[in-house]
Amino acid sequence: MPPLEVRFDKKATVSAPSRKTSGAGQAAAVKGPEDYTELQGLDYARLQELMEGQKARKPRIAVSAWDDVKKNLPPRPPGAPPLRIKWSLVCMGYQPELAAGWSACTRAFGEEARQDRVFEESLFWVVTRTLQCYY
Repeated sequence: MPPLEVRFDKKATVSAPSRKTSGAGQAAAVKGPEDYTELQGLDYARLQELMEGQKARKPRIAVSAWDDVKKNLPPRPPGAPPLRIKWSLVCMGYQPELAAGWSACTRAFGEEARQDRVFEESLFWVVTRTLQCYY
């Protein structure tokens, strides 16, 4: 279908709602690459230990079980392995419609952009580390 003919009112203004700034629960300042020097020089055994500690942390919200999530998914190919990515299980467990839409968009982007896989994965880790994502 051709794109819709849409025009925006250039004189219209939109402002974000005000937010409380109590300080409690506020995110820490975003770290830059120079703030991760403590990870440089660690040996493999120590990195594995740190990773296991991260895996053992109690989640802030319940992670949905695969059997609960797969009920909301379209049919999967026979023999397809269960999904184990906790972020995906949480999204599909709490907001299956939004998660499905997001996944469709990222899949379409991946197919259309045809980025180099190493670049794509590296960019993902740079962005998530910069934003202090937990993974």
